[in-house]
Amino acid sequence: MSLTEIIRNSFIETDTRGKAFDFIQREAGVPRVVAKRLLFSFLWFPTEETLQKIKDSGGDDLPSDIKSNLESAVAAKL
Repeated sequence: MSLTEIIRNSFIETDTRGKAFDFIQREAGVPRVVAKRLLFSFLWFPTEETLQKIKDSGGDDLPSDIKSNLESAVAAKL
């Protein structure tokens, strides 16, 4: 299952944000901090490539290309 599907399903299957983090953590096999980043990044810039890079970073600071994409997406929505 792709990361975008996992995160979409977390919204459908759970009723709280904490349970959504647990769902993502369990299904994607990532630490909770990465699950949080995946969920919030999905809200702003939901591409599979971006989510995969966040997962691969393992909770470290966001790679610069993802950070610039997220900043651009935020600026466009404001």
